[in-house]
Amino acid sequence: MRKNIFYAFLAWLLPLVAMAQLEGGKVYSFENVQYSGKSMCLSTNSYIGINATNNSEYSQLWYAQAVDGAYTLRNLYSGQYLRSSNAQSVKWTMVNAVDDNCKFKCESAGSGYTLRASNTSNNYHYMHLAASQGNHLVGWEKGAAATQWKISEVNISKEDIERFTGELLNKTVQGISPRKFFFAKYIHPMLGEIHGEFVVNYIK
Repeated sequence: MRKNIFYAFLAWLLPLVAMAQLEGGKVYSFENVQYSGKSMCLSTNSYIGINATNNSEYSQLWYAQAVDGAYTLRNLYSGQYLRSSNAQSVKWTMVNAVDDNCKFKCESAGSGYTLRASNTSNNYHYMHLAASQGNHLVGWEKGAAATQWKISEVNISKEDIERFTGELLNKTVQGISPRKFFFAKYIHPMLGEIHGEFVVNYIK
């Protein structure tokens, strides 16, 4: 009898540990519940979309930082912050500086989690994957499966996280993208002054 109870407990527990609630200082991917195998990533024109889940693609990885009882999410590829439109059916965007629409509450819902800006309680302001709008993210209602996300912690080495947080995520480089800054900081010295400078000039 005790053994049966133990195994029943494990069966209940395992789905919970497969997903993660947000925690500051860690890196996550966000896979849509309705569109399994598709994760949130950078898109065009400062919008956010989805692509086939690949945790080696930094455009799909998001660094969480705790702030004001909520979290900001910063993309490891661009260094930009996710920003809610705080409006129904209006696309979410990426920005270079944090405002109140960049601070998110993460809540358990259905088969995953939902995200909304901490400065709103509107039921139609949750992060939703809109297939009808080019697979971009928009504000929509909490109960929809495409509004729910499987959040998975991604195993990034402590050294890489420290590099990103110390040199990219917390570093403001005027007019230089985080990618270009990273190359100039770490790769350029290895190539030598002439070759390194040539390559840096062609990185966006």
